[in-house]
Amino acid sequence: PPMVAAVDQSVDIRAYDIYLAGRHHWHERTPESLRRALNLFQRAIEIDENFALAYTGLADTYLLMEGYGDLSKAEATARAETPVARALALDDSLSEAYASLGLLRLNQGDMPAAELALRAAVDLNRNNSMAHMWLGLALQQNVGPRAALDEYERALRLDVFHPTINQNVAFTRATTGHFEEAVAGLRNLIDNGPEAGKAAYVLANLYNDYGHYDEAVLWSRQLVAEGDDPGWAYVELAEAMLALGDYPAAERHLSEAETRLAARSIEHDLLGLRAEIYLAQGRFEDLGALAGKLGEDAEMNELIWTGVS
Repeated sequence: PPMVAAVDQSVDIRAYDIYLAGRHHWHERTPESLRRALNLFQRAIEIDENFALAYTGLADTYLLMEGYGDLSKAEATARAETPVARALALDDSLSEAYASLGLLRLNQGDMPAAELALRAAVDLNRNNSMAHMWLGLALQQNVGPRAALDEYERALRLDVFHPTINQNVAFTRATTGHFEEAVAGLRNLIDNGPEAGKAAYVLANLYNDYGHYDEAVLWSRQLVAEGDDPGWAYVELAEAMLALGDYPAAERHLSEAETRLAARSIEHDLLGLRAEIYLAQGRFEDLGALAGKLGEDAEMNELIWTGVS
């Protein structure tokens, strides 16, 4: 991927090869792939304890495990602090090290510090696609979606088929009034990209968010039929059926999603949708039973697009 730095001649070539394999799995962003990436980055460090890039991989993996794996935000950030500091101490001119620092600050909610670190990362390497994408995330909070879109588009030009970059581009295009362009980009990814399933899920999600429920149902059912990790497709089906007023179907699909996604420690993320289903039916007793579990930000997670790392 474009974010990979040129190898330092002093680096053990075995460690570098293992690092590259770790980044390959890291980009896949699944619980299983992140565990494989973590093991590979740790092996690279065992071979060469002064290999700065391996520490950035380690830090970035811990930080993504909060959203894609099974670590809490507090645990992910705590584990990432040391490898970020180690990478910067080993090489303070390394773009990936500043990108890791920026991602750490993003996860901690310190957007001004994240922006500073990520601007340093892209200044050091204009081809670091993840630094551009994460800078977009910071700008989305600090400035707004139009500023974010400029960075997302830069990332996309560097890594045209990356599913996470495409997801951020699509939703931010839609947010800034370019819905058809967002849809066209995702359809191109489905037709030509290596991970069509992820793009189809994002397309279903986009259709749901912008009220095209028939299209959301169509794409979600296609994902379910294909059987490739359809847990999130059932979430989209539940949201579409809720909007269309078919509450039994919405609850049935949500229950299926909860079963399929149970191992991913994301129960909290689905509680807001279940609460909406109960509220739409006037099931206030059931809604009250959820109150103890439902954190103050669950509903906001359903309503506000803030981008994904």
